[in-house]
Amino acid sequence: MAGMSDHLERAHEELTRARDHAGSVVRKQLASVEEGLTEEVAGGRTQREFDPKDDRLAELESKLDGLVDEADEPTREHVARARAYVHEFRTEGR
Repeated sequence: MAGMSDHLERAHEELTRARDHAGSVVRKQLASVEEGLTEEVAGGRTQREFDPKDDRLAELESKLDGLVDEADEPTREHVARARAYVHEFRTEGR
């Protein structure tokens, strides 16, 4: 299941790209989501099997949904991709 962490790492990369283009309000919210993803990925790496809490990931996915609506292009595109990666991890990784 270690390969599934790639989804979350890709999501993190997309959020970094999104932050580069985001306005200050969206940038703060992106930082919060990035922090949550970092905690999940780092926590998973210290365990024998990568298994972040699904409820936490669902919360992060929900925040990304809201940011897709708030952000302008090109930030919106990166946020949508990040959300898709989190969603794929949650649905394919179980």
